[in-house]
Amino acid sequence: MIGGPNRPNRPNWPDRPSGGDNININVNRPGWGWHPPRHPWYHGPWNSHWGNNWWYRPPAFFVGWGLGSWAYTGPFFNPYYVQSSAPFDYSQPVVINNFVTAEASAEANATAENQAGMKLFDSGMAAFQAGQFAESLSKFDDALKLMPGDPVLHEMRAMALFAVGKFQQGAAALNSLLASTPGMDWTTLVSLYGNLDDYTTQLRALESHVNAYLNDAAATFVLAYHYLVMGHNEQAIEMLRRVVRLQPKDATSQRLLKMLEGPPDTTSAAIAATENPPETDLVGRWLARAGDANIDLTIEDDSQFVWKATPTGKPPVELRGNLITTNEFLILDTDSQGSMVGQVKSSGLDRFQFTLAGGPPGDSGLSFERQK
Repeated sequence: MIGGPNRPNRPNWPDRPSGGDNININVNRPGWGWHPPRHPWYHGPWNSHWGNNWWYRPPAFFVGWGLGSWAYTGPFFNPYYVQSSAPFDYSQPVVINNFVTAEASAEANATAENQAGMKLFDSGMAAFQAGQFAESLSKFDDALKLMPGDPVLHEMRAMALFAVGKFQQGAAALNSLLASTPGMDWTTLVSLYGNLDDYTTQLRALESHVNAYLNDAAATFVLAYHYLVMGHNEQAIEMLRRVVRLQPKDATSQRLLKMLEGPPDTTSAAIAATENPPETDLVGRWLARAGDANIDLTIEDDSQFVWKATPTGKPPVELRGNLITTNEFLILDTDSQGSMVGQVKSSGLDRFQFTLAGGPPGDSGLSFERQK
């Protein structure tokens, strides 16, 4: 069931600590995580959850669910990337798989290439903690050539670029990375420095640069990132507003800004306007339209689902898995295409709205109707 009166004892994600109706996708799910076997020092992303609608998903994700054309609202554009001898093409988002089992991660680590990459990464980390930031950057560059899909490595490279004052290159790396995943939290950042005074000095240098060069969108974007890591949301909003004004095509900054500002709070007014809020029993067969694709969703009593997307003129995409709900969120969990998470709103017995986290900006979501 979704909608209706509050149900405080609804089941949450299996085996995770009780948290009401909050959804925590990538943290605290047993056997899953943020590459813990490879980076045990990584505490987690900012805010420690993935429930915000700012999350940009790479196009490959939507294709895997048969939602390709619906998701494309324009090409990704990184305004800070300049093609050079950089070890990675940041003209596109850093495409990673955030739904990685511990077993799969351990298996990937066993390859000779990853072992060599991890040695370089560890050497770079040691140099960074020793205050040898230029040397750490060189090590991270070499490691990235062997492990281009490791998000923590990309972020550490951006940290090294920040440390040596290369704000343009740091912004290019962060813009591509933050298009697909949140940044590290403050606990993680603190652990990177052998002497935290080094970070304070570097941050003050960045702030001075941004104040002196008000039109430097790249440096301002890097500063917004650091304010987010520290949890200084008001300052981050101020910087991101400036970035969006200077770089109106910067979709990553727009998404981050929406995350921080949040949608208008109309929930309380809507609930107060009705004495009997609608609710929907999800068991049954549902149809929706997404761009040029028809979506046929069947949900069984045991919370198993079948998702069948049929784009016009293309083969259908069929996925199966487990469905988890709260009063406001719905998670479709599969083995092959990860998990699709969205906010749901009941529109009565035979209709509900599904707004995908990471979907096209400004999209109203998918409108599902029950099939008799």
